[in-house]
Amino acid sequence: MTDTDYMPEDEAGYSDAPDLYIDLSDNEAASAPLVPVPTNIYHLVCTDGELKESKSANNPGKPMYNLEFTIQDGEHAGRKLWTIACLWAGAAFTIVQIGKAMGRNVEPGQFKVPPVSEIIGTHFEARVIKKGPSKGKDGQEYDEKNEIKWFKEWNGKVPASKEEENYLP
Repeated sequence: MTDTDYMPEDEAGYSDAPDLYIDLSDNEAASAPLVPVPTNIYHLVCTDGELKESKSANNPGKPMYNLEFTIQDGEHAGRKLWTIACLWAGAAFTIVQIGKAMGRNVEPGQFKVPPVSEIIGTHFEARVIKKGPSKGKDGQEYDEKNEIKWFKEWNGKVPASKEEENYLP
């Protein structure tokens, strides 16, 4: 079935589809624009990823992972977050933190990058910040967004919020 199946035969292009109904789920009916999650420490699982090539002017063609994470606990459980892990010397900070959080020994010199297939499914503790609206170098305005600042090994406990950390014994 195509969009044209709903249009009168003598009309070219798109038109309103009279009497077209969709059975919406509760989740679809409750759909709203996503807003960034608050700055906090979260329990994340890597739920998807792929090897890509950088399109930046400074590092065209260099390898990087585009990774998707899902918050596992609390009020924001199920929310998705994304980050890019650069896979070249001088920009490998994110992949090094991910490797350490996966129990890899990391020392200066050669570092064997974990395959994306091993990262997917791994649990992490991560610091996520909420960044306010910004203006790019090109003058374009950007909405507020989340950014993952660091990764640590998941210890099996729901991380304390930054505010709670100061009051723990």
